[in-house]
Amino acid sequence: MVSVFAHTGQELRRLEGSLPAADSPEGPAPCWVDLRAPTHNELLAVAARLAVPLELLTAALDPDERARFELDEGCMLILLRIPISNDDEEIEDNEIPFLTRPLGIVLAQEAVITVCSK
Repeated sequence: MVSVFAHTGQELRRLEGSLPAADSPEGPAPCWVDLRAPTHNELLAVAARLAVPLELLTAALDPDERARFELDEGCMLILLRIPISNDDEEIEDNEIPFLTRPLGIVLAQEAVITVCSK
């Protein structure tokens, strides 16, 4: 799922619909794009529209990624591991209250992009 936010005056506003085209005269330019459990087509569209290497967007989707940062083609990836509640029925060890999942934060020229698998 793709959520797009733009700065309008004094507030951050969620834009309806998908990511606007680069040459779109309508509305403000996006400043934050939030990708949660994105499809491959959503990743391709965001990478193309914001000129971000696809590898930076897909890094957070690998459950085994470790925290790190990386620079690539003028973009910075900050990869963190965030805690999530262990209420998932697929995980057998209910003694562990929290697990961690990768969260990618990409600082691009036009926008900040956050990527998480759920």
